[in-house]
Amino acid sequence: MIINIPAIITLVLAVLISETLFATIPASAEEKRIFLTLGITFILALITELIGLAPRLFYLMPLWMAALILLGIEVHARYGVLGIVGLLVGGAALQALMFVVAAFHERRRERRDLSRSLRSVDLRGLNPAYDQAWDALHEAVFTPRVIPWTRELLEHDHKVAACVERWLAARYSDFPGADRLRRLVVAYAEGAASPEKVNAAALRHESEWLQSIIRNRESLTSMPNTRAEAHGLSGRAG
Repeated sequence: MIINIPAIITLVLAVLISETLFATIPASAEEKRIFLTLGITFILALITELIGLAPRLFYLMPLWMAALILLGIEVHARYGVLGIVGLLVGGAALQALMFVVAAFHERRRERRDLSRSLRSVDLRGLNPAYDQAWDALHEAVFTPRVIPWTRELLEHDHKVAACVERWLAARYSDFPGADRLRRLVVAYAEGAASPEKVNAAALRHESEWLQSIIRNRESLTSMPNTRAEAHGLSGRAG
């Protein structure tokens, strides 16, 4: 899709506003129609970007940036090189602002996802005999990108990792990565006790590995735990 829905809405609003304004402006100002429309588009696109709607052209280009480039062409035609320099400086400052805004929205999204994950996952009701239970565990592993590792988050991931360890131990007498998984369970517990001491990058890497273990559990090649299979799985996370 060349243009997304927020960008379409922004462009429609910009045209409507500019046309409304020109209905009250003398015909002698007609040559400024494009300049005004681009200016309004830029302002509206910047506002929608700041509130998190992210209007885009060609998948990646922000609409405000496209409007600024076209404004630059118009300014160059009217005011020469100085106008372009001003727009370049302004564009660089706005791009820096957008990085800050994007980080803010990412933190808000992660907090919302974490809150939803903590509310929706009940490990006690999952049965390892079903793929849906493993899928739920996979989704329950929360790996923050922007927000810090909090005690609540670490306790949550500790419960998930401990559950995975129990389920795999019931299925296999040993499996590749068993020691690493055991250390990760301990790392989550220790992190929950002292969140300020957590190595965020290392724990993020291990959390992603935990998800890969859950996702690729069928490819584990160790000997089955026949004793556990003879007695049957408990069917509970505990």
